[in-house]
Amino acid sequence: MRPVALVLTLGLLSVSSWAGLVASVEPGPAEPTPPSPVREITALRLDELILLDGALDEACWQSGLWLDDWLLLDGAGRKPSAQTRFKARFDAEAVYLGVIAEEPNMVGLREAWGPARDEPVYNDDCLEVWVDPANRRREAYHLIFSVAGGVWDGRQWETQALDPRAPLGAGPRSTRHEDKAWNGHAQAAFAREADRWTCEVRLPAADFGLSHLVEGSVWGLNLGRERWAAPGGAENSSLTGAFAWPMTAFAALGLGLPPVEVASLNLDSAGVGENEVRFDCRAPRRDLAALDVRLTARDSEERTVRFAVPLEADQPTPVSRAYHLAAAPQAAVTLELLRPESGDVLYRADIARDLSQPVRAYPQANTAFLGADPWTVDLELRIGATSLTRSRLRVEVLSPTGRVRQRRHLQDLRPVMRLNFRPRAIAPPGDWKLRFTVLDGKQELGRAEVPLRLLRPPV
Repeated sequence: MRPVALVLTLGLLSVSSWAGLVASVEPGPAEPTPPSPVREITALRLDELILLDGALDEACWQSGLWLDDWLLLDGAGRKPSAQTRFKARFDAEAVYLGVIAEEPNMVGLREAWGPARDEPVYNDDCLEVWVDPANRRREAYHLIFSVAGGVWDGRQWETQALDPRAPLGAGPRSTRHEDKAWNGHAQAAFAREADRWTCEVRLPAADFGLSHLVEGSVWGLNLGRERWAAPGGAENSSLTGAFAWPMTAFAALGLGLPPVEVASLNLDSAGVGENEVRFDCRAPRRDLAALDVRLTARDSEERTVRFAVPLEADQPTPVSRAYHLAAAPQAAVTLELLRPESGDVLYRADIARDLSQPVRAYPQANTAFLGADPWTVDLELRIGATSLTRSRLRVEVLSPTGRVRQRRHLQDLRPVMRLNFRPRAIAPPGDWKLRFTVLDGKQELGRAEVPLRLLRPPV
C-alpha cells in the first residue's frame, strides 16, 4: 500500500531567523512478520491409574492418535531419521506423557552419566520437556530425563527491554536467564524393545504451584529428543522444531475440551492513558451460564475490577471494560475468566511492558543541513487505545537557547509514525531539538526529545 503523506508547515511561532520546517507524516516501519501458528494439542482425561514403568500398556495409551511429526532443529522443516511419538493425559493432580522413540541402534544408546541428578545428562540419549503452566510464553520449567535414569531440572525465563540505541524496527532486546537450583518431583520411567525405547512421565501440578488441574486450562509445552545413537553423531529433534527458545514456538497443550473460548482479544494494545479491553467468549461445553471476569491493571499501584458476564447458549458474548494505565517501568494488565461457583481460573491472558517512556523517538540522523534532504524521525507511541483516538501530538522546535521557535499539533495518531523534517530557510546553526508531546485534552501523557544539529550547507 502506498503511504499517504500529510505535508505540514511548522510556522506557528516562527520568527525571522527561522522561516519554517516542512514535515511529512507517513506510516511507520512495517510490522514484523507474524509468528507461525502455535501447534495445538489436547490431553485426554484419565479414567484409570497409570503404573509408571515405561511400558505404555495401560488402556489410556491405546486410544487417541500418536503425534509423530517431530522436526530436526535445523530450521529447514526436515524430519529426523528416527521418529518420536507421544500422547498426553491428565487427572486432577498431574499431566502424564507417553513417549515412543524409534531407535534402530539400541546398542548405541549413550548412557555415560547413568542415574545422575542435575548433572549433564543431556549428553546421554534423553527426553527434554519444557512446561509453561501459565501459558505466557516467557518462562518455563525445563526437565531432562535420560534413558539411564538421569534427571536434570531447572527454570528458564526471558526478559525484554527496548534498546534506545537500536532502530525502531529492531524491536525489544531479549535477555535469557536460567535457574539451575530449582528441583521438582517429576517422575519418569523407561522400557526398551528391540528397535525403540518407551517412556512414561508424570508432571505433578504441585511442582508448578497449582493445587489441582482445571479441565480446559492450557499449558505451553515443548518436547525434545537428543539422540546420540544416530549414525554420524547427535540428531536432535523436537515437537515444534525448536528447543528452549523461542518460547513463542511452544505448543499449546489443552487439558480436555476448554470450558470457555476467547476470540478477538485486544490486550496487546495496552498503553498509557485510557484503554478498553474487548473480546468475545463462549462456553463450548454448555455447562456455564455465566463467567466471573477479573481485570487487573498494574502501574505504580494495582487495581482490580471483577464483574459477571451472562453467557448465551452456544453463542459468542461480547465483553468490554475500560481501564487506565499510568506511565511506569513495569506496567501490566491481566485478564482472568473464572468459574463463578469455585473461582477456578478457566482462562488467563496478560501483557507486561515498560511504559516509563510512552513516547519514544528514534532519529535516523542527528545532523541536518539547511535546505537539504528531509531528516527522519520514527515515533513509537505506547498510548492507551482510547486515548490514541482522541489525543493529539504536539511537535515543537527548540532553539539552542531552549526557546520554542515552532509548534504544530497533529490529530491523526498511530502507534508507529514516521515524520520527515526539512530545515529550508536561514536559521542560526547550532544544537536544536525536536520535542514530541502527546496530550489528552490538557493532560500530558508522555514526551520525547531528539537532538538536531543544524549546519549551513557546504559551499
